Amino acid sequence: MQPITTSLCIGLLLCSTVIHAQKCENDVPKTGNDSRYEILSNGSEVRDKKTNLIWQRCSLGQKWDGNTCIGTAQDYSWDEALTIIGKLGTQYRMPNIKELQSLADYQCMQPAINSNIFPNTPAEVFWSSSAYGNPSNVWTVDFEYGETSIVQFFVSYYYKSAKARAIRSENK
Repeated sequence: MQPITTSLCIGLLLCSTVIHAQKCENDVPKTGNDSRYEILSNGSEVRDKKTNLIWQRCSLGQKWDGNTCIGTAQDYSWDEALTIIGKLGTQYRMPNIKELQSLADYQCMQPAINSNIFPNTPAEVFWSSSAYGNPSNVWTVDFEYGETSIVQFFVSYYYKSAKARAIRSENK
């Protein structure tokens, strides 16, 4: 599992970097084991064998270097994330809440995701495409701890910006 690095800057000159190691519990069933995923193309995508959806391994703002996700996952408003994902082509879109929840690995936290398959994923909030009640509220998934119930997910009025990951359906 890859450690997660968080940078905190105060003012312009004082910055500190904290490394968070992913923590996993052995007595909790693993929901996102490696065998569930098939690495595709140059390794930058994976197919979820359970859902047949194809995910980008890196969060928006990061790049796949052939071994891992490098760079910093960026925060976007919901509209910005939708626009950027729409420009990726090859039928990419933002995942709905159920699709995004399927990535949560409840055995692990900080981040609550399979770090072998989705390396350097920040333990932070990610947008979904699913509205909550009305179009101005959007469901999100917080990958710090990985919520187990949809009622525990936060909606967009708490977050003006969040991370995002692209998904597409398999071409048949």
